[in-house]
Amino acid sequence: MNFLQVLLLSFIQGFTEFLPISSSGHLSLFEILWQIKNPLFLTVILHFGSLLAIAVFFFNDIKKILFKNRELIIKILIATFPLIPTVFALQKLENYFSNLKIVTVGFFITGLFLLMTKFIKNPRKNLFSLTYLDAFFIGLAQLLAILPGFSRSGLTISTGLFLKNNPQDSFKFSFLLSLPAILGSSILEMRKIFLLKEISFPFPLILFGLCFSFLFSYFSLLILKKILIQNKLFYFSFYLFSLSLIILFVIL
Repeated sequence: MNFLQVLLLSFIQGFTEFLPISSSGHLSLFEILWQIKNPLFLTVILHFGSLLAIAVFFFNDIKKILFKNRELIIKILIATFPLIPTVFALQKLENYFSNLKIVTVGFFITGLFLLMTKFIKNPRKNLFSLTYLDAFFIGLAQLLAILPGFSRSGLTISTGLFLKNNPQDSFKFSFLLSLPAILGSSILEMRKIFLLKEISFPFPLILFGLCFSFLFSYFSLLILKKILIQNKLFYFSFYLFSLSLIILFVIL
């Protein structure tokens, strides 16, 4: 693993982690086509860079939630709850996570979710009017993102919009919800690393990957926020439809 490969993986992880096009699907596609296996320890580092980007980007919102709107913490926990038993249940099916057929299906279904947002009229609900049932349904949408090709941000933001939450608050809730999801995933991956004793990785590459994952992740958050404000989320559906067709007819 060299600096160029780490830079490319940082870009794929960071830039696609928050755009609604599935970072896991792109990483799986990259690993299969170029036959470069992303080391588990590097995966954790890149995810941690993305986690830092969320924490910095939503710092004021996180601070308000902790001190002024603790009810939203309960809603985030409700949305996260369905993820916990599902993750443990699917741990024995890890071979499916690099299956290109699943990636293709994931890209296509995410594209459908994004395309349908074009037809949503006047979503006005905000974080304060988000119900516990809304939170639960958004959490169910997040479950699909366990599989590669299904975009976590695409599915959760789209579901928030379907439930008539306004774009900006759908954006906020999606990424506040991603904090426990990414943190929990990183903890599970670190456990595997300690069990497999795969910690050996050059420190310069660790720092390099962490920094660029953070930068690419933060930049993708800025882009997605602007696109949501302009009500152009459905644009990403055309990319995902095209990509799924290319994989289906050219690669598979």
